This record gives sequence, structure tokens and C-alpha cells, in this order.
Amino acid sequence: MRKLNYVLIVLGMVSFPILSPSVYGEVEGTDPAPDEARVLEVIGDVQYQKAGTGDWRPLTQNATLAEGDAIKTGKDSQAKLLMGGANSAAEVVLKKESQFSFKDLKHDPNKKADTTLLDLEMGSILVNAAKLPKESKFQVKTPTSMVGIRGTKFEVTVERASSSKTS
Repeated sequence: MRKLNYVLIVLGMVSFPILSPSVYGEVEGTDPAPDEARVLEVIGDVQYQKAGTGDWRPLTQNATLAEGDAIKTGKDSQAKLLMGGANSAAEVVLKKESQFSFKDLKHDPNKKADTTLLDLEMGSILVNAAKLPKESKFQVKTPTSMVGIRGTKFEVTVERASSSKTS
């Protein structure tokens, strides 16, 4: 009987992550709109600037961001975002000492297509994007390059001397 209880406890611990909601927002009411991003996690000093304003304010979990908004992270800080989409979503992690803005965050309901352009000014961004419909675009712009993806996990880094690398 003890062995059976032990097996059931271990099985429960192994199956819990599989059965629990994923990071892509399967919990009802947590999905961002197709033309928005929702903040999943904030670690350390992370600030945001709403489009058209000059004020940087502390970023908080569950905040909603839109086209034109910008985010910057301090030392030993990061922000994890869930980007909305017509048929899919993308998880974006802005790493320490980074800054980017949502240059283009559009959704065409007629085509069920999304256009996303993130402008990474400095630092690193890690993107885990689901496969995109062929009409959709997801791009990351840096001072020296433009990276377009169709659905994959990738990281883009802009080093202080304005060089970029993608992995």
C-alpha cells in the first residue's frame, strides 16, 4: 500500500505540469487581445513608457501594453510578456539592461493576420513564437539588422557598440 501511495504521489507530481495551464494563457481571461501584450512577470527594476508620453513608470504584472509603448530593464532585471495574436501567441522575455518598443502591433481581423515589429535598441530579447499563418509577420529590428521569423525560439542581442547577433 505504501508503494502504491508513493507511485501515485510521484505520478501526480509528474503530471501536474502537463495538466496545468501553459504559459500561453490557457487560463480564462488572461489572453491579451491580438494587438496587445500582457505582462506575465517582472523581476527587478523594469519600467515602461506609454506611447506619446515622456514618463517612465514602474511596470507591473498583468499590465497591458500596446503599439508605441516601450520597456526598459535595469541591472539583474527582466520582463516576461505574452503577445496576443489571431491564431497564436508569442512569449517575449526582455533581459537585463535592455530597451525595446512595440513599433508595430497590428491585427487584421478580415485576414486573421498579425504584424508585429519589436524595435530592440539595446540588450537582449528572447522570443518563443508559435508557428505563424502565412499572412502574418513577426520581426525584431535592431540598429544594424532586421530579423523575421515564422515560428521558433530565438534570441537577439544588441551589444553596446551597436552590433547585433541572433541565435
